[in-house]
Amino acid sequence: MNERTKKLKNLGLFSAKDVVPLGIDRVTLSRWTEAGKIERVGRGLYWHPDGKIEADELDFAVGCRICGPQSFVGGMTALFHYNLLDSPPVKIWMIAPHGKVTANKKYHVIQSNGNLSAGVIKEKFYRVSSLERTLVEVLRYTNKVGLDTALTASISAIQSNQTSPEKILRLAKKIGLASAVMKHWEVLISAQEVAQNG
Repeated sequence: MNERTKKLKNLGLFSAKDVVPLGIDRVTLSRWTEAGKIERVGRGLYWHPDGKIEADELDFAVGCRICGPQSFVGGMTALFHYNLLDSPPVKIWMIAPHGKVTANKKYHVIQSNGNLSAGVIKEKFYRVSSLERTLVEVLRYTNKVGLDTALTASISAIQSNQTSPEKILRLAKKIGLASAVMKHWEVLISAQEVAQNG
């Protein structure tokens, strides 16, 4: 492996534009892709298999790159990330600014006009909604997630002391979605009482 391919390992995801300063052109990228030295992971996006992004984080990183710097992994995918769903959803759920779409069938994009910074955890190569934001979002999108799924996840998180109704509501107020939580407030409080008395 030559010095130029070694430098790619430190980049995480990269495009042809990103590697111009390293003296690598599109023809070279294509040649290395065909040789299996690097992998094409999205339209115009590449990844070095021995790079810093772990394989299980790769799809999250690609989703955030495709949907833009304000986007993050959320919804059903985040529920699975927090062990509140038994199996991963068929598509990776991304929350993104209004107008962001992708033809990539691996992703399910929810467009939002709201606050895209509160309750979002910045990992090295991707962003993911916090537990509280995840629960607020699924309570908001019960028509997409299913009411049973949203409530079961919320109750489970509260009863296992991962969060509380108050923390969920505090986050909901920050992103202007308090009404989505208040609709189910009695259920959330009952779950807390069970946890406290259990």
